[in-house]
Amino acid sequence: WTMPGYFWANSYFLYQILVAFLTSVVGTFVLALIFGAIATFSVYLFLPKKLNFFHCLIVFLGVSLFFPASGVRPHVISFLMFSVSLVLLDRGFYKKPIHAIFWFLFFAVWGNVHRGAIVGFSFFGFWIFLTLLFEKANKKVIFKHLFVIGGALLGIFANPFFGQVWKHALLLEVTSHSNINFIQEWQPLALYFPFNLVFALSGVMFVYLFWKRPKAMSPVLV
Repeated sequence: WTMPGYFWANSYFLYQILVAFLTSVVGTFVLALIFGAIATFSVYLFLPKKLNFFHCLIVFLGVSLFFPASGVRPHVISFLMFSVSLVLLDRGFYKKPIHAIFWFLFFAVWGNVHRGAIVGFSFFGFWIFLTLLFEKANKKVIFKHLFVIGGALLGIFANPFFGQVWKHALLLEVTSHSNINFIQEWQPLALYFPFNLVFALSGVMFVYLFWKRPKAMSPVLV
């Protein structure tokens, strides 16, 4: 109400309804436990079956970087959705046209919870593109994959505001002088101690993976 005449496409409305409902039913303490469980499960999805020192360290680094965005926030659900999408992509759950229905519903839910869905969709499309590139797929396979990407894209726009959500997110808010300069989460990570050290250490770990184990992981996953 402090900006009369300004139309804001609320991409968090589904999250707000969920949190308001849970708060009225279970209270804030149990709500915090629920979101803690969601964050924990999201990390659990990343854990490989056989753990070693470097696997544990990579997971620790990822959790450390995620920690500032944790709490009762839509970011936690977005982190869960991103984790689920990575697991499904790694298992090839996008190679059949019928999978387009799932990804439509998946991104429709994600897009009405948090704007991180646009990042998830970008990664989703980029993953499939790299898969097609490395596998040198034929036209039939390419068409199937594009059909799945199309389903996910429709899900991104399945909200009460249609394209207005992404117009505000990508064109207006990211170019806002106030947002760029004063939203802490948007500031360069290198400025914040000790997370800048954790981020630097994570870079060292990826250098190790590329240098020592280039054939142990799928090119797409790397």
